[in-house]
Amino acid sequence: MSAGLRPGVEPQRSTPRLDIQGLRAFAVIVVLAYHAGLPMSGGFVGVDVFFVISGFVITAALAREWKATGTIRLGRFALRRYWRLTPALAVMVLVTVLLSGLLQSPLGSEQTTTSATAIGALLLAANAVIAATSGGYFDGPAESNPLLHTWSLSVEEQFYLLFPGLIFTGWMLARKRSRTWVGPLVVVLLIAIPSFLLAMYGPNIASLADNWLSGFYSPLTRAWEFGAGALLALIGPLALFGKRYVAETAGILGAGMLLASLFLITADTPFPGKWTLLPVAGTVLVLIAGNNTRAVVPRLLSMRGPARIGDWSYSLYLWHWPFIVFALTIWPANVWASVIACVLSVIPALCSYRFIEQPLRKLPRISWPRLARRMVVVTAVPLVLALGLSAGSTHGWGSSNVQVLQAANTVTGTVPGCFAQAPGAIRDPLTCVQNPAGTADPVYLLGDSNADMFSPGVKAAAENADAPFTAFTYSACPVVGDQMYQTGSGAPSREGCLQYQTAALTWLDSATPGTVFLGASDYYLRTPEITVTAADGTQTNDETAKIAWYANGLGNVIDRLTRAGHEVVMILPIPNYWLEDFPTTQAEWKGMETCANISLLLGSCNPAMETSLSSKAERQQPTWDAMTATTEEHGATVLDFTDSVCSNGDCALMQDGLAVFRDANHITPQASLSLADQFEAQFRQ
Repeated sequence: MSAGLRPGVEPQRSTPRLDIQGLRAFAVIVVLAYHAGLPMSGGFVGVDVFFVISGFVITAALAREWKATGTIRLGRFALRRYWRLTPALAVMVLVTVLLSGLLQSPLGSEQTTTSATAIGALLLAANAVIAATSGGYFDGPAESNPLLHTWSLSVEEQFYLLFPGLIFTGWMLARKRSRTWVGPLVVVLLIAIPSFLLAMYGPNIASLADNWLSGFYSPLTRAWEFGAGALLALIGPLALFGKRYVAETAGILGAGMLLASLFLITADTPFPGKWTLLPVAGTVLVLIAGNNTRAVVPRLLSMRGPARIGDWSYSLYLWHWPFIVFALTIWPANVWASVIACVLSVIPALCSYRFIEQPLRKLPRISWPRLARRMVVVTAVPLVLALGLSAGSTHGWGSSNVQVLQAANTVTGTVPGCFAQAPGAIRDPLTCVQNPAGTADPVYLLGDSNADMFSPGVKAAAENADAPFTAFTYSACPVVGDQMYQTGSGAPSREGCLQYQTAALTWLDSATPGTVFLGASDYYLRTPEITVTAADGTQTNDETAKIAWYANGLGNVIDRLTRAGHEVVMILPIPNYWLEDFPTTQAEWKGMETCANISLLLGSCNPAMETSLSSKAERQQPTWDAMTATTEEHGATVLDFTDSVCSNGDCALMQDGLAVFRDANHITPQASLSLADQFEAQFRQ
């Protein structure tokens, strides 16, 4: 979004186009509004506006240099680009890393993700790092990354590194021809057309569907946007574009397309994709309109206010997102917190513009070796701090208390891959057997992640009894012999759930008789987001009907396992903090991992949260009663850990120095191990 800043050499500087600054102002304002949570579903397309501007302005500058000197000094161009953009970026990254060390928690992946993204941003690869660590742009983990926005800066820098050399090659190859513009035009088309096709159709190709290079952060799917601006710069001098009626038509149509994209495009829109044409074409049309300064849209964009905001756009973009993320870290799910934080971010942004960007514009010429040395220093300081953030977070900042909590926050599986989350990850249960030579009757664990969280305890009990142990579990999939669905769409709530249940029950039909522990969350029954097929064949998300559906399926599963010779133990869902939907749970949950690092280090982490058992029993008692009645009716055993998890009616996060809850719906591996004796007491005699 800084692409319109001066190129390295400008022997023939054109008259500044204030309308372009105004267009930058529009782009940065809509991005800030979107990130602040204001009702503008497509505000993120402001980044696409910047990409088109980048292609236009940089190509025009290169064309002027070629026309004036007959060459392009590529090394000088790249160094000046980097030096022009990096100091302001480095300062923002440095401050963000320091704030992450204080405000983000070391109990999850937040600090290590921030560190990795900081390093990627400084080395022009933030987009690749973010794709690997934070997932999709609209995913939850991405929203907690205070450097998420640097993905677009890396894409622009990658463009600056490669594009000048390619277009220079086009001019060189065509220099002996009368129409030298043909060479660079062909180069731009050779870049833009494949990129456009990849953006439009790449995600639909099976081999590319899960590859980040065909997705949101990829420079390959964004190159055509730069190419659109570049093509306009190469053909921009056409006399037709300067005519008043053409400029008026292009400006109004382009402005309408840009405004429409803010509300027609949403987080659910495949992007980049066909809808990306709307903001890209709109930007191109507005740039065309700027060829006639008397046209309405260019005159509006050239006004002092928009043009001034356009001057500040790079710094505004740099600072707004860290402020929003850290504000929401302190005040989760508070839209006013994000709006106020966004407004306050203007202060450091203006300071960055005044004391970093502007002075760099006025620096006297220095030798390139000296400039390169300065770049190393500017980059090295935040890089070292980012590495320190990663090391500190990984080692619990040298605090034994934090290290204990980190261990409690680590998921301890039984056999890697035996807890599956997708159909393709479902293994043969026989590959999940541990201590296969054990002499006692085997022990089995089936269910969802709420079953898998008991793996450390069940495994320890089985080892103590010298029993073979198998944990074969699947995310969000209770073993009831039936499928659940998403309310509204009717799609399976967890793809592959029925496949997993079939595999597990078919295997146990002929497996050596032993003790089968069944476990599952009760969240599915309480949330209106999940639908099941009722006894009369209709789809329902009514809690009472779903409890009846679950009880019926559970009874059938117990009967089937019993016929195969197994003894069945049903583990009741633990009292938990999981409410009826994820956003509410996220807002209300105040576990240790939500505490700022500084409060953990000072021992002052005391989340204000209702921990009484009564508040959970009020929600969960109907499910507990139905599961208990069904289990006992079918001759199986009920294992209730309520007293262990919630001692004396208080479901505290920490009990006697032991971290109990890993998150709102799961206990820690350490808490699971503390239950080993109770598991062992259930084994066949």
